[in-house]
Amino acid sequence: MADKDHLKLLAPGAEDWNAWRDENPSLRPDLSVADLTAKKFSGFNLKQANLAWGDLREARCECTDLSGADLVDANLRKGTFRASHFNACKMKKAYLAESDFFAQTLPFTIEDQLEDLRPLFQGYLSAGPEQE
Repeated sequence: MADKDHLKLLAPGAEDWNAWRDENPSLRPDLSVADLTAKKFSGFNLKQANLAWGDLREARCECTDLSGADLVDANLRKGTFRASHFNACKMKKAYLAESDFFAQTLPFTIEDQLEDLRPLFQGYLSAGPEQE
C-alpha cells in the first residue's frame, strides 16, 4: 500500500516533490496500489518509485522520469507519457491500452520485447502525428 506521507507530497506539484526527492536521494517513494487516476505528473522525478498495482489511467506524465520505477500490474490506460523516461523500469503486466508514448525511452527494445508485450497493448503506441 502507498505511503500516505508520500501521497501528500505529490499534491503541491513537481517543484516541491523534486526538491524533496533531492533531499532524500536514497528513499524509494511508495505509491503502490494508489488511485492516481488523471493526475498530472509532468516534470516529476519518479525514479525508483513503487507504482505497482497503481491506477494511473489518464495520467499526464510528460517529461516524467520513471527510470527504475516499478509499474508491475499498473493501469496506464489512456495515459500520456510523452518524452518520459522508463529506463530499467519494471512493466510486467502493466495495462497500456490507448496510451501515448511518443518520444519516450522505454526499458526494452521493441525487437526484443514486442511479442511479450503484444497482449498488453490491446490498443496502440502512438507514433506521433499521422502522415498524410
